[in-house]
Amino acid sequence: MDQISLELLCLIAEHLQLSELCCWTLTCKKINFSLRNILYDKAVALDIQRGWPYYLVRAALVDEATNAFQKLLQQTSLEVINKANIDLSEVPGYYDRSLLEPPELVSMQVPRRLTSLLHVTSQLCSQDTMRLVLSRGAFPDILDTYGWAPVHLAAWNGDTDALRILVNGGANIDLKKIWNEPPLYDRYQTEHSGTTPLHQAASRGHLPAVELLLAAGADPKISCHKMCDALGATAKSGNMEVFRRLLEEGFDSAALTAALKYAAEQGNTAIVARLLELGARAHDALVHAVQHDRLGNMRLLLDAMADPTRDLYRKKVLHRVRSIQATKMILARFPGLSAAARPGLFHGTPLETLYDYGREHNPQELEGIAMLLIGDGCLIREPVPINEDNDRISSNRNVLEDAAFWGHTKVIEALLSQKKSLLHVRYRDHGSPLSAAAYSASDNKLACFKLLVEAGADIDAVPIFEHLYSMSLQVAGTPRPHEQNALVTRFLVDSGIDINRRSGSEYPLIHALCMENDQSAMILIKAGADITVRSGRRLSTLQEAARHGCLEAMEHLLRVGNVEELMTSPDNEPLLHLVTCEAHLKHGKVKGYVKMMGHLLLGHLDVLPGNVAGGVATELKDLAYTGQMEVVRRLCKRNIVDPGAKYRSGTAFDQLASWHPEELIDLVDEAHQKWPRPPSTGLFGLFQRRII
Repeated sequence: MDQISLELLCLIAEHLQLSELCCWTLTCKKINFSLRNILYDKAVALDIQRGWPYYLVRAALVDEATNAFQKLLQQTSLEVINKANIDLSEVPGYYDRSLLEPPELVSMQVPRRLTSLLHVTSQLCSQDTMRLVLSRGAFPDILDTYGWAPVHLAAWNGDTDALRILVNGGANIDLKKIWNEPPLYDRYQTEHSGTTPLHQAASRGHLPAVELLLAAGADPKISCHKMCDALGATAKSGNMEVFRRLLEEGFDSAALTAALKYAAEQGNTAIVARLLELGARAHDALVHAVQHDRLGNMRLLLDAMADPTRDLYRKKVLHRVRSIQATKMILARFPGLSAAARPGLFHGTPLETLYDYGREHNPQELEGIAMLLIGDGCLIREPVPINEDNDRISSNRNVLEDAAFWGHTKVIEALLSQKKSLLHVRYRDHGSPLSAAAYSASDNKLACFKLLVEAGADIDAVPIFEHLYSMSLQVAGTPRPHEQNALVTRFLVDSGIDINRRSGSEYPLIHALCMENDQSAMILIKAGADITVRSGRRLSTLQEAARHGCLEAMEHLLRVGNVEELMTSPDNEPLLHLVTCEAHLKHGKVKGYVKMMGHLLLGHLDVLPGNVAGGVATELKDLAYTGQMEVVRRLCKRNIVDPGAKYRSGTAFDQLASWHPEELIDLVDEAHQKWPRPPSTGLFGLFQRRII
């Protein structure tokens, strides 16, 4: 290399990759300076092609003001430096990832976050590197695509060194964070929109950063879009040291009152007490304390003579209660308050509102609050029957229906003693308190039924069995209450209900089987339910029992005299096809489930969950000897049906294999030997042979 001229080496270097050129600069001492200049030129050119200063950022992340960084910085244009063009996901090293995708924006279609060189160096690099970037001409108030300036980030992190450099470099310390995408900003304002660096430092409890910003002249009384100044942000976060320091700046009564509302939502009673001492008005803050169930703050505010009837967003204090203790505290000081809280245009009585937000409470807590409100004389209204004109009136609730759904027997008794006419009011889905009790998943389901029927509810007025076995339980994740439904079924049978009359779209026995309620189905069968009825799909009771894994009902129906009739369907679909189809839909994603069912169809009746699922058979073990799997095992073991029976040119095994070819690939050859398939012709046949 020493024999090659400098001009030729430089010409060759221009055609090298950056990694190779970098190695040359380390080995060719003779022309090191010239090669480095070529290296920097190529790096800057590649950055221009990328659209953002990748190599400049890499040099900056060395975290010292190296010659390489200075050279690249000088050769990079100010237009590139003063542009939000750096994708944070591509920046190596630590970066505050909570700022990449704020939780409040996860559900929105927001653009990716792009930032500038000064943002990166202010968080990741040394002070010397920051000074170099500013001296090169970087704009200190540049915003990233989420509206954050470098001074916001430094205040958020409590980095006083970076803050000091930015302030000395001319950064606007009262700069408000804004959203740079107008359409999204119009639709949604994030938690930090309109906040200043002082808001960020105060809300995060960074006292040194707060001191620095105040000393530099930051205005603590600027409000963000939520009308919250720095004192309110501190009251919200609960940092007492920052709170005391900000009070020294002097705030008027309106600012103190606004801060009190934010403090009332948190658990720091010391801040609430201090604000009350300074003259903050307690009225509006009480609603915030009640809504967040801050009992200590509630006590302080009530002692300060807060008005519990004060309206906020058209609701009063009792419309916001979240616990029995809070309700007792309010009613102990203001007895009769629930009777005075009249319904408005957009909200009902406290009792109606309580049940409207019932899912936010524990069911027992909900019943306790309801009883306190009723005992205090809360207005109990009879809702207007639903029609096209008032269907969307949120206040038009039947609280007896709500109480029945939640299984609140004490509330039902109290309501019936005061307004028995609620028992016969039809509501929304044209149901009634009795149908709401049927939907319930409560352990008190039977007790609610008895109370309502004894009070005069007509068990024949609504399709009670359709509601009783319905899948549309309104409590997410709640399993079907089969035992409670069986007890209610027995009660209805004993009450003389007609079990052979259609209940909605199906017969009661069909409803029970389709909802996999084996216990209720057996109660109906033993009570004389007609086993020859057919479902809306024209399937017999035996077929529905097998399809939904109701083992006891299936065994009983297999022993009746007309079993042959029960085994047939109008389109002659074999029983195993029905069962395997339902099993695939319900449990097909469980590891090993389909493979185990394939083994059973082939006659491998001694197969174990561990044989097909390996070490992850926990979920399969719970399903291996129940439901559809046990139905297939019993039908095949006792030769009740022919596993090789074909429907639409395929066996039940073929049907499973078409849906789960990978799981059953080891068993396909054995299945084809046992049940030979005629060769298919045409394009469909070719496609079918590739799958099966």
